[in-house]
Amino acid sequence: MEKAKASSQQEAMSDPKKKKMFLKYMDSSQVKMYGELVDGKWISGIEDYIPKEQYQTPEYKMGIITDIKKKWPLYSRDRQFHAIFATSSIPEAVEYYRLMVKEMPELKITAMFDPSIDNEGGGSLEKEDGIVEILEAYNDKFAQSFSIASYDKFRKDVSLRLAHKKPYEYLNKDDQVDILIVVNQMLTGFDSKWVNTLYLDKVMEYENLIQAFSRTNRLYDMAEKPFGIIKYYRRPNTMEKNIEAAVKAYSGDVPTGLFVDKLPNNLRHMNTLYLGIEQLFKNAGIESFEKLPEDSATIAKFAKDFKLFVTHLEAALIQGFVWSKKLYPDENQVEDPIEVALDEMTYLTLLGRYKELSRGGGGDRGGDVPYEVDIHITEYDTGKIDANYMNSNFDKYVKLIQGDTDPEIVAAALKELHRSFSMLSQEEQRYAERFVHAVETGKANLVPGKTFRQYIADYMKADEYARINRVVTRLGCSFNLLRELLERKVNSSTLDNYGKFTELKNSINKIKAREFFKLVLRNEYVELRLPLYCEEYLRFFLLSGGQDQYLNVSNEEMPTQPKDKGSELNASIAGVVLTEKDYVGKKIVSTVKSKTLTNWYSESKAVASIVKTDCFAYVDNKVCLASSQYIQRTGDGNLELTEYAKDHEEECFLQFIVDENDGKLHYVKLPAAKADVTFNYYDEISEELLTQYGLVNEMSKEMLKAIGESEFGEALTKLMDKRICNYSGRLLKSVTGLDIRTISNMKKGKNLTKLNVISACLGIHIPYRVSDRMLQLADLSLNMTSPGKLGADNETYDMLLHLKWATDYGDVYDELKVQSLDYLIHQPPL
Repeated sequence: MEKAKASSQQEAMSDPKKKKMFLKYMDSSQVKMYGELVDGKWISGIEDYIPKEQYQTPEYKMGIITDIKKKWPLYSRDRQFHAIFATSSIPEAVEYYRLMVKEMPELKITAMFDPSIDNEGGGSLEKEDGIVEILEAYNDKFAQSFSIASYDKFRKDVSLRLAHKKPYEYLNKDDQVDILIVVNQMLTGFDSKWVNTLYLDKVMEYENLIQAFSRTNRLYDMAEKPFGIIKYYRRPNTMEKNIEAAVKAYSGDVPTGLFVDKLPNNLRHMNTLYLGIEQLFKNAGIESFEKLPEDSATIAKFAKDFKLFVTHLEAALIQGFVWSKKLYPDENQVEDPIEVALDEMTYLTLLGRYKELSRGGGGDRGGDVPYEVDIHITEYDTGKIDANYMNSNFDKYVKLIQGDTDPEIVAAALKELHRSFSMLSQEEQRYAERFVHAVETGKANLVPGKTFRQYIADYMKADEYARINRVVTRLGCSFNLLRELLERKVNSSTLDNYGKFTELKNSINKIKAREFFKLVLRNEYVELRLPLYCEEYLRFFLLSGGQDQYLNVSNEEMPTQPKDKGSELNASIAGVVLTEKDYVGKKIVSTVKSKTLTNWYSESKAVASIVKTDCFAYVDNKVCLASSQYIQRTGDGNLELTEYAKDHEEECFLQFIVDENDGKLHYVKLPAAKADVTFNYYDEISEELLTQYGLVNEMSKEMLKAIGESEFGEALTKLMDKRICNYSGRLLKSVTGLDIRTISNMKKGKNLTKLNVISACLGIHIPYRVSDRMLQLADLSLNMTSPGKLGADNETYDMLLHLKWATDYGDVYDELKVQSLDYLIHQPPL
């Protein structure tokens, strides 16, 4: 319009001269979208005529921010990765910073540029105000104290945080930088595998462009970062031309593999591969992809083609493909729209079949994987399969059988439900059949709001725990290690990765193992072969996916008392056998009030001995085995009992036999998961004996292993990492009342007072042996023989760290306040 000097299209078309000019600039064969040098003369393109002011409008900038916000969860993999946003000038960087902080308050955003440069588009005073604003916000978010004078230290801190380098190797999401806004800095020389997206609102050329693009391609796990993502907004056609020129100049004109296909081509590849896979299953006589073919060559072809299919799907998802949309336009608007040949349910069903390949082909087949399987694909979550389709079929079926419905209609609904099972693995299909049978016979306990997939998971988890517990009861080995190896689906090559299988063998209780194999092998038992018996049993169990070669041997036949011919342990200390007479006037309880337990800890040698093993946690008024099978962390940082623990009280809770009238403690009984053994309340039980019963805290061992030889600050950072206690600084503040600056200083090895350290240990809920190690690292001790108030306070600290480490911090503080001892730990926020 501007070149035609017309105010409207109608005016341009009504005047011959204006019409000629208008049509010229509307014809891409005459005037390209980008400008270029032709025979030494610059030929302007459409984008050259767009004034710079066009890129300064609020509408333009908000359009960019809206686009970033919309795709952020997908691009960042739910904040796992970070992004760099490059702008054209410092004033623009400051303006974008203010807008993005306002529009995306849930993200941690900062900006960084050279404060000494007077960049075009604004005065130095405005720039300095922006820097101060950015620094103050950064200091507040991350408990820092940077200023313009220490700007270089700020830049270093940002780069280390963005790269997850020391001291930020173990970052919680609350402590990371999600988006860094820059002008020129960090676009060259900075390497971080955690940066996967580069947003550009500036035009770049040649080496600057190639170096900037390289910020996103640092290697990481292919499952999470198959490629880097580049989004350019300003003069997109010019940028595309510049990219082609840069690639030609710096790749030797061989750009193969540098960029993924565009969306239409990826969809075409997906369709071709899917139709081929569909034909494979049809030729094998398999409907709805309900199981894998039997022929090895067919399975190998499926494995190869599905892996390639997922590669194109991953790219398509980044490029805007969504399963809810079936038709996509051709890139040149020449061919008919592209229709996707499959839906999401079909894809998830195929994904379920592919995941079975990692277990040796599905079904009951175990052992090594005979096909080339991409491990990262097998880790994709298929949990949402049942979210709609399968669950709606189940709900429909349940409603029909609960009413007076025509049997043919019920049968049709059941058939449809069975058809939806094809989306499950073959193992899950078996549990689904069991559960449906329980529903049909009225034996299932149906809970409102519970999904079909959750019922299946419950059945599978119960069976898994039962299988693992059977082995643990027989060998006395580590439950957590055995479960971890089973869940990893190890094969003969990966069985002892990181020494885990060796560690599992070392955890075996020889007394228990000896009694079991004597029972199984009888006269054929050879003492020298005991380690071999144990290893063969565990190896078979793990490589077969949890099958028990001694399934028909009853645990009830096994002795409950430890027997060691070389031991002179007194019978009263090794446990007592109670008769019916002993139970007269008494009751068994597993629920005990905090004050009562504190008194028992002081008065009962048996309770103190057991608690000091570090194997139990006082949670929800229960003294429960400290294992992830029974205890889990909540989103607010507390510990709670798992549903499994609540349903298996005798297995995991310490039981107390008390007087029916006055509640006086008489006996203490260990949980069935360890041993069916009872002690007098006054027995002082040796650590050696308790170890023989398998009372070794796996949680403590794992935490102490993670700490290693670290100093206090690094050890605290590791404990708070999401892989261990999953505690951010802000969460610890909200629980304990420790301020962010103090927490930050503690991570640097500062402010290590007894008040701060013990408050932090109780806040993040770590067992006594770990908190004791932290006190040692802080050069602190709990000398209970100290005279007067100091010794009494240390006794209280010792009790808290042994007995109340898993208790809600606020409850601990309230108990201390009643005793006027609240000064011992920080007051939690109101």
